[in-house]
Amino acid sequence: NAIATVSRRLDMGAPGYRTAAAVHAVVAQRRGRRGCPDCAAPAQPTANQLAWATSVRPRLALDPAGFVAGAGCTYCNLTGFRGRTAVYEILEIDRTLAEHIRRGDVEAFTAAARTTPGYVPLAVSAIGLALRGTTSLAEAMAAASGLDDSPERSPAVAMAGPVTLAGT
Repeated sequence: NAIATVSRRLDMGAPGYRTAAAVHAVVAQRRGRRGCPDCAAPAQPTANQLAWATSVRPRLALDPAGFVAGAGCTYCNLTGFRGRTAVYEILEIDRTLAEHIRRGDVEAFTAAARTTPGYVPLAVSAIGLALRGTTSLAEAMAAASGLDDSPERSPAVAMAGPVTLAGT
């Protein structure tokens, strides 16, 4: 994810003052499969999928009837998916974050980055795609799996509003 990128640079021995001067923003992205528009139908999420979604967006009122999944058709080769979509997060490095990087204070940087206005974690972005019907909830989970950013520790998750991606 975008927050871990800075700590990885520091762990590799890159001097904090150079990283702070050179990095203005970090983009982390994954690709997810886009649901097939020809065979998309309302889909009832499983209990595990709903549990994951509510752990990622705890204050979001999830309507299980609002999710879709492709049933499979000749246009998508019976997969239910056609095309790809981007799941991403962008972290802009402001003066406060740059100062934490300059000092090499990874913990303070991580805490400050999670509360940066406009920062939306990858998992929250993936949920936004599923809520808009761009992809299935299962695909959102797959695209956001393996992330080391715990939703409980991230205030941005509670503050995250509607997620909008250009072109979707």
